[in-house]
Amino acid sequence: MPWRSLIVEQDVSDAISDHRTADVHTLDQPPETHGNEAHSPDFASEAGLTKVVGVDAKTADYTFVLADAGKLITMENSAARTFTIPANTNVAFEIGTKIKVGSLGTGTVTIAAASGVTRRSFDDAYDLAGQYAAAVLI
Repeated sequence: MPWRSLIVEQDVSDAISDHRTADVHTLDQPPETHGNEAHSPDFASEAGLTKVVGVDAKTADYTFVLADAGKLITMENSAARTFTIPANTNVAFEIGTKIKVGSLGTGTVTIAAASGVTRRSFDDAYDLAGQYAAAVLI
């Protein structure tokens, strides 16, 4: 069975500020041991660190589509803008689909939910923290 661990060479927030993807490499060898910690083959994927398959820049309110799966979708605007998660009846993402989102502009970026969609976030925070902030939608 091939190892599926990933090493992220650069923080995603640095990558979005430079308009490029983070360098991600798949390991073809057993996990490394650092001190007393051994990282399992699925360590990075379990932590949500998966390869970004593309970057798509937006400047206006945007509702996600199937083609966004696995991508980093950025928003660059000085005005408040919204990313909307569509209802499953309109866009049927596979369970476990991840979409990375990032804010490049100074305007507030909000993650909204269409009718019938349940959002969950730590401390009910649905706005990105500010310019260059990033989040992963699962």
